[in-house]
Amino acid sequence: MFVGGGLGSIARYLCAIFLQKFSYFPLGTLFVNVFGAFLMGACIYLFFEKNLSSDWKIFLMSGFLGGFTTFSSFGMEVFFMMKQGYFYKTLLYVCASNFLVFLCVYLGFVFAKKLVN
Repeated sequence: MFVGGGLGSIARYLCAIFLQKFSYFPLGTLFVNVFGAFLMGACIYLFFEKNLSSDWKIFLMSGFLGGFTTFSSFGMEVFFMMKQGYFYKTLLYVCASNFLVFLCVYLGFVFAKKLVN
């Protein structure tokens, strides 16, 4: 599991560094949380509906996706955006993150289900 977490953390860091060059908005964190949610939805389908190997479930869901998604960073960014007085930008960020993450968990589940069946 720790190897998956390390790989997920490296992937998160690379996404954040790459996407930070394009905007002062925290695109890197938004991307990894939304994409990670999509992957989590696919894993939920594959490991709980199709009963694939539990070894991969732990590696991917707890390890890689646990290291890849960043809600602790999300909380810190929301705090600092509010502290700097960016109320509307913060509200947009919080709403977009939560809505897109929940939507992508569902879409990942549906995608994996259609792919496997």
